[in-house]
Amino acid sequence: MAGTKAEVSEVKPVPDLVAGTKAEVSEVKPVPDLVAGTKAEVSEVKPEPSNDVQIIRMTADRNGYQPSTLYVQKGIPVKWIIEGKAINSCNNEIVVPTLQIKKKLTKGENMIEFTPKGGDVTFSCWMGMIRGVIKVVDGVNR
Repeated sequence: MAGTKAEVSEVKPVPDLVAGTKAEVSEVKPVPDLVAGTKAEVSEVKPEPSNDVQIIRMTADRNGYQPSTLYVQKGIPVKWIIEGKAINSCNNEIVVPTLQIKKKLTKGENMIEFTPKGGDVTFSCWMGMIRGVIKVVDGVNR
């Protein structure tokens, strides 16, 4: 709804769709929506390493990429799952310059795998208008 905001009164771990992993919502921030006059809520997500792999999830829909800030731990392989819910001409390709990746997104699950070396991993749509960042940290639970 236009002009509405969500408030988080309590942060709880939530089960991920992959067995044995959890994601935790740590912060909710309002950001401009792609539809004029409305706002979307974006959360920052920290993965929980499981079996030596970090799984982070993001959605591609009419609001862009949600969440637009994710956290991963340096040196641990990452499975970045992008759920294509509403693919359009703006969000249909994700570009990750530091990883030299350009990936066409389709409806359903899209996966990018990498091992973070250090430094933030920025990403955007192919036009550079929808942006996000994967923060690479020494420990995700700090």
